[in-house]
Amino acid sequence: MTRISLDIGYRHPKMYQLGQQPVAFDSVFADLVSKSRPKVNVQSAIIEYRRCNHIINQNLVGKAWIAGSSARNKNIYRATMNYEKSEVALRLGLLAFKPKNGQPFIDIDCLVTSLPELRDQTAVENIKSAFLGEHRYIRNSEEIRLMIRDVKIYPEGLGTFWLASHQGLTVPDTLTGICDLGGKTCNLVLIDESGEPIEDASSSFKVGGTYHLASLIAADPRLVNANKGDAPKLETVMNALQSGSRYYGTTGASFAEYYEDYLEQWFSGILSEVETRWQRYFDRLGRVILTGGSANLIKDLIADNDYFAIPSNPQFCNVMGLLYPPQTEPEQSQLKLVETA
Repeated sequence: MTRISLDIGYRHPKMYQLGQQPVAFDSVFADLVSKSRPKVNVQSAIIEYRRCNHIINQNLVGKAWIAGSSARNKNIYRATMNYEKSEVALRLGLLAFKPKNGQPFIDIDCLVTSLPELRDQTAVENIKSAFLGEHRYIRNSEEIRLMIRDVKIYPEGLGTFWLASHQGLTVPDTLTGICDLGGKTCNLVLIDESGEPIEDASSSFKVGGTYHLASLIAADPRLVNANKGDAPKLETVMNALQSGSRYYGTTGASFAEYYEDYLEQWFSGILSEVETRWQRYFDRLGRVILTGGSANLIKDLIADNDYFAIPSNPQFCNVMGLLYPPQTEPEQSQLKLVETA
């Protein structure tokens, strides 16, 4: 049985299949309006969509686009953070599905993914409709027939809890908080003693991730002036945060001097939300797991506090954990992938 997990992140969509390394790619795409096909790097693909699985994808039939980092070479490209996930999930998701050994047919028994708000039934149904069924498309000149037979959607952060439980990071017989710090969103999920999410204690902040931190830094007059008065691009600031360079692109303008101030302000805001949302559960809360692509930014701030934990390579925890529910005991070699991804 072929099961694959897919995490449509606003900065980096990620895919994982048992026994393989998790992969991540840039969450950008660009439409191709001419018949010419530019060269793309190995982290990107040209997708030509031929036959849809559902009416929700009808508008994509006959269209071609670049998915992945090579899209930035086009004059007009689009970032996922400007859309709802259900609107762009297939455009980016098809990049992850490539044929093996020249075989044109890809058969997926179950695609597992997650969303911040399962209470939004429209978004849930749209994601299912976007993927479920048969798709025909061309990926970098290779014709592909993709069949996805089932789609399961879990609350975002639950995969992290499952993986953290297997790794021994959770405290038995207590609540576990999951604070997923993504590229755009910050998702709070509270898991009860039996491993079930507490719906009323879960919330998603659409600009609580690195996007918010980058917005604070980009608005600082010192960076604006260093950028010759032009408003800094948030994507460029976010890239600097991810790489740890603290430089605005290749301009030589640095925000290192005031970075720590904004980092503490950003994390304090997140902690305030945690206190507000989870205050009545504090007497049962054993640990808060910080995960997502932005989690390592605050590892020094929580270094001496056992109340918090950051798993190794937190960017991949949710997408890997989605394939390891409680009744599934992963082999140690599989858990080791998280440390080496």
